[in-house]
Amino acid sequence: MQLRQRPRRRDRRGTVTVEFAIAAPILFLFLFAILEFGRAQMIQHTLDNAVYEGVRRGMCINSTEDKVRQRVTDITSPAAIRNPNIAVTLNDDLVTVSASIDLNQHALFSPLFLRNKTLSSSLTLSRR
Repeated sequence: MQLRQRPRRRDRRGTVTVEFAIAAPILFLFLFAILEFGRAQMIQHTLDNAVYEGVRRGMCINSTEDKVRQRVTDITSPAAIRNPNIAVTLNDDLVTVSASIDLNQHALFSPLFLRNKTLSSSLTLSRR
């Protein structure tokens, strides 16, 4: 009975290169997906917080729609959220603030996974 010999080192040249060529695109796909979805979560959390702070500003006695919009913009600006669509409704009983953004304009890279998606947040509180 004859034992098989181990393949020689030179017979395996290029194996690592081929394995990397197969695995690297999958690895980078997951990496970019994690980054893009993480950024979307951060933007959603920032919008939620900005809308909440805007409603709180709107509940003040001498508050105006412009002051509420400015408060929402002040919260979203540090997170590099540009030009959110802000809607404010102030009346005697309720304060409603809504904000939304287009993710195509806020992707870290080209919008691969969240193309043509919109994130929005809205909150209504009673003034009484």
